[in-house]
Amino acid sequence: RARVAFACEQGAVTAVQSFCTREPQRRSHAKAAEPLLCNGLWGWHPRFPDPALRRLRVEPLPAARHALSRKTWGTNASVYINQCFPNRGAAPESIARTTVAVNMKSLQIHYRAVVIGATGGLGTAFVECLANDPNCKRVVGLGRQSTPPVDLLDEASIEHAATWLRDQATEWDLILDATGILTINGHGPEKRLRDLEPAIMARAFAINAIGPALLFKHLSPLLPRGRKGLLATLSARVGSIEDNHLGGWVSYRASKAGLNQIVRTAALELRFSHRHAVVAALQPGTVATRLSEPYRSRAPEVLEPVDSARQMLAVLDRLGTGDSGSFHDFEGRRLPF
Repeated sequence: RARVAFACEQGAVTAVQSFCTREPQRRSHAKAAEPLLCNGLWGWHPRFPDPALRRLRVEPLPAARHALSRKTWGTNASVYINQCFPNRGAAPESIARTTVAVNMKSLQIHYRAVVIGATGGLGTAFVECLANDPNCKRVVGLGRQSTPPVDLLDEASIEHAATWLRDQATEWDLILDATGILTINGHGPEKRLRDLEPAIMARAFAINAIGPALLFKHLSPLLPRGRKGLLATLSARVGSIEDNHLGGWVSYRASKAGLNQIVRTAALELRFSHRHAVVAALQPGTVATRLSEPYRSRAPEVLEPVDSARQMLAVLDRLGTGDSGSFHDFEGRRLPF
């Protein structure tokens, strides 16, 4: 189900929330010209006759958020606008646009977050979303060019970064690994077994599986012990063994399948030392980043990094300890390993 927030009273938001499913027949309560928010994007009711307005992206006025109570501002970043347009010919340009924040309500007030791979497309988006969460006291982005630097191929750099983080704060509520590699030294995913190159495959495992495992090794002790903590990494749907019906992409598939196993194993171990920790693998969808650029032409939907990041944070916010060790897509669906 997608969260929907809409209501207009003389053109002003009245802070009403409801839920609807994706099926048009379940949206009969919404008028054709009412703006809807589904999966974080504003648009028009699907029955609206003008196709150009059916998926119009609209974002909220900052004042609208402050006019709402903390309770009303939902965990999946439901947003509000202060206009609706009874005239179906209203120009899209008349709708206000600004940054949409998230609100990680399941974490403690003034939580701390760290994002590894913060210079990548999704890493940057995660940092942006978290920086706009008023409940987030501090978000730190680390990568190869940061201070301190984090290089997945250099365990000493990861250990040093963990020590630096511990000096900044003894506990970090949200640890996000946004690293990954698909094209290596100009070599794209293999189409056939005969295309395999040992050095390329080893590099894929080093960055997609071994690197995150080392992050878990050194950063998981920073999770809080007495309250919920989140440790998440970016996997891929093609890493699912059960869902592999096409073959190909051997190195990438195998490295992400290995990452999924690392997530499951880490979750089982942490349930003894950090009883409230949630460890999860996330599938971000096809996102408009450099990693996916050569391969996304056939994708049914391409997400902007900030939209994917916002939705994945909402998924993490809904997960409980019973979900630790699981694999979810950006819309919250549980995926098979």
